[in-house]
Amino acid sequence: MTDQKTLIERSSCKSCNFEIETQLKFCPNCGGRIIRDRLTIKAVFKEFIQNVLNVDSKFVQTLKDLVVKPEQVFTSFIGGGRKKYYHPVSLLAIAILLSALSTQLLPFDELINSGQGVGEIGYELGYKGAGGTEESFQEALKDEENKQKFEQDRKKMEQFQKEYNDFTLNNSGLIQYMMIPFYALIAYLVFWKNRLYNFAEMVTVVLYQNAFTTFIGFFLIIFFYFLDVNVLVVSSLSFVTIFIYSNYSFQRLFKLNAVQLILANLRFLLISIPIIICLLVILSLAVFLIFLI
Repeated sequence: MTDQKTLIERSSCKSCNFEIETQLKFCPNCGGRIIRDRLTIKAVFKEFIQNVLNVDSKFVQTLKDLVVKPEQVFTSFIGGGRKKYYHPVSLLAIAILLSALSTQLLPFDELINSGQGVGEIGYELGYKGAGGTEESFQEALKDEENKQKFEQDRKKMEQFQKEYNDFTLNNSGLIQYMMIPFYALIAYLVFWKNRLYNFAEMVTVVLYQNAFTTFIGFFLIIFFYFLDVNVLVVSSLSFVTIFIYSNYSFQRLFKLNAVQLILANLRFLLISIPIIICLLVILSLAVFLIFLI
């Protein structure tokens, strides 16, 4: 009689090449799901929904723990426990994707390019900054040559502002990723004396923080969209959320008391303000050079 084991068809796991029985749905060696069907759009969408929306998925577990015990998510990933929680880079990518989709619901592009006109305001402020007054500014506009020059400069400034706003809006995800090292450096310097985490580990913490607050921003946009709330209010609430969650997560991570948390915020201001001023000076010089061209 032929041995029953020889009748069992075998194949190999595509993830680890371990020999398995064909009827198995999961690899006993690496735990990976055995996929036999060809890749289709339907299959990709189904797997995405299962991985993201499943209550027991790493995605949901990561978001839950980022709410109740963020320090555990940070330390687990930094310490090498990579299977329990979603990778911070991938988590932030999903958050940015959802945020980008949500901006299509609100007229961001119309709002940031509307109003009195950035060009008119900027030109007027520049005139007054050079020593002029409101009266002399209005008097100067009565001259036809000055009026034409003002109109040309106003249009040029508004065009620059529109292009800048469009670039920022269309590349917000890229800008957010580029700012991560900047935020991580400030956090690293703020908590320098703790000496618990190096710069690379602080990047991980900041990635998780940004991912979570971006998700919160996404839900705020969706919620307030149906309430017809001004987009500027939503943006302001997003900044408040970032401030609160950063304080909350850092407090739990470093086990700070109220006084230590206040001091940490003061150190943040002392470190970040000079850097922000430098960036504004560079931006102002760039605008000035653009107008000279």
